[in-house]
Amino acid sequence: MNNPEIPQECRDIREQLSSYLDEELAPAQSVVITRHLEACPACRQEFQRWQEVWDLLLLPPETAPAGLDRRILERLEPRPHSRWFNLALTASFLIGVFLGGQLGLNLYEGQNLVQATPESALEEVLADVPAGSLSSLWLADSGDNNHD
Repeated sequence: MNNPEIPQECRDIREQLSSYLDEELAPAQSVVITRHLEACPACRQEFQRWQEVWDLLLLPPETAPAGLDRRILERLEPRPHSRWFNLALTASFLIGVFLGGQLGLNLYEGQNLVQATPESALEEVLADVPAGSLSSLWLADSGDNNHD
């Protein structure tokens, strides 16, 4: 709309054409636009384009064939499921609840575990090493080296 070839007055009028068609303008402003459209062929042609679009929007709505709503609702009515379908659906739901509960319980209990370090895990495994064995000597030696 900011075409420099179009005079500013015409640009101002064209910006108000939608409001003019909607009869939203003050009466004095509507008179100004009406007079301009009578005197300016370019703006009159633009207004006629707006009027054509406006007329298309105001066409009466199409009416649906008789009984269409009834036929649509008949197709949308729920059909009864078999007894086996309802039983399978219920069983699936219960299994899902059970498994979800087990997973939640396992995750909750896992939060209370203390993270073991490799050293503490090795000491736990080798705690019952017989005295005098190579493992007991290694443990004694590694304990002495850690304290140096």
